Amino acid sequence: MAVPYATVTQFIYSVDERLLAELGIDAEADGVVDSGNKIIEAALLRASHDVQTFALRGGVYTLSDLDSLQAATNWSLIGVVCDIALGILMARRGGPFGDAVRDRMEKANAMLLDLRDGARVFPLSENIDAGKPALSIITQVQRGNLGMVADSEFFPRRKYTAS
Repeated sequence: MAVPYATVTQFIYSVDERLLAELGIDAEADGVVDSGNKIIEAALLRASHDVQTFALRGGVYTLSDLDSLQAATNWSLIGVVCDIALGILMARRGGPFGDAVRDRMEKANAMLLDLRDGARVFPLSENIDAGKPALSIITQVQRGNLGMVADSEFFPRRKYTAS
């Protein structure tokens, strides 16, 4: 699988289809909201690429991770893509954003920043486990063999010569 990470059908589940029909065409009449609508598909594709730019930073996720989330119909991924795509479609119109759309965009952008910074993770087992602290105990003898700077003398011993 590949981008976009949300389908038009999933977009309809997330956003009112009548609004998408208005935003998905440049004519006076409402457009058809299906996978053939190039405007909606382009918004979903751009939103998916925006998610990629945040999620792939630092190597926390790979494209195959995002593809597996898409294949598993993960709504944390689909939802953020739909919210960003809605903002893209609204901005394309050039009009003011409503409060509901602005809130969705702010939440989606906050999620992307949290993904980038590691404050949130997509539900993949290796990423969830990475946030769990691990405890490692070493003995005093083992610590002495590590040659840690903290265990060495800060100032070396001076050699005094008798004069």
